[in-house]
Amino acid sequence: MKKILIAVALLAVLVSPSFADIFNINLSGGYTSLTMQNVNNDNQTKVNNINATPDLSAKCDKLGPGYYAALDLNFAVLPVLMFGPRVEYIGSFPAKFTETGNLSLNIPGYGTESGSGSITDNFGVSLLPIELGFSYKLGFPLVPISFKAGVYGGYALAFAYTSTTESIGPYASPAINVPYTGGAFVGEALASVDLSVAPFVTLGLNIGYRTCTVPQFKVPNDVTVDGVTVATKNMTIKDVNGNDLAYDFSGLVAGIALNFGF
Repeated sequence: MKKILIAVALLAVLVSPSFADIFNINLSGGYTSLTMQNVNNDNQTKVNNINATPDLSAKCDKLGPGYYAALDLNFAVLPVLMFGPRVEYIGSFPAKFTETGNLSLNIPGYGTESGSGSITDNFGVSLLPIELGFSYKLGFPLVPISFKAGVYGGYALAFAYTSTTESIGPYASPAINVPYTGGAFVGEALASVDLSVAPFVTLGLNIGYRTCTVPQFKVPNDVTVDGVTVATKNMTIKDVNGNDLAYDFSGLVAGIALNFGF
């Protein structure tokens, strides 16, 4: 019995919060997947419909994956439990939709033109989550390694854009840039392994998962190019059936982190 008590006491010391901070700042960034299944399926349907039309052809990149950068401020509420805000930026790598063939277009600056031409639409999305969350940190006195896990939740501001150019023969439009905005609730679960590299400084590897679906994107203001209104305020992004198109930002995250503890 005495040996058991000694072993339990020793284990308690070894898993004690030796890396506990009163306050820490965490900077992280890396890769993130983006589900975007609704968007990619809808774009593929558009491509198939266009390719089924005589004298027209189309192709489209898939939207996603992307990258992220985050700032966490954590305050100790217990020796191993911290609470604080997390601000993050998530961006997609750009994608492109291209249609070519015999087209009839209302080109800003020229009017309606018909003939062999092309439409190129560059597009992308980004997300700005603002969250609060708890994290649990466990350190070992004899080893410069600690482990951390956390859950976060809040609201995310969402942004999308399209940049479209149209051309028929010698006639080409300026870039038609249309911004969109949206928002949704967001939740994240993250874990990391951190290595002490200097007093009060650790370098870590992060993995985690984010869930967030933006149900609707709207144009914030009218967009006019050369006197032609190309998008009106509150116009939404629609799918091929005329319904609002939801954007799923859910995905895995993996990156590195630099942590300063005080």
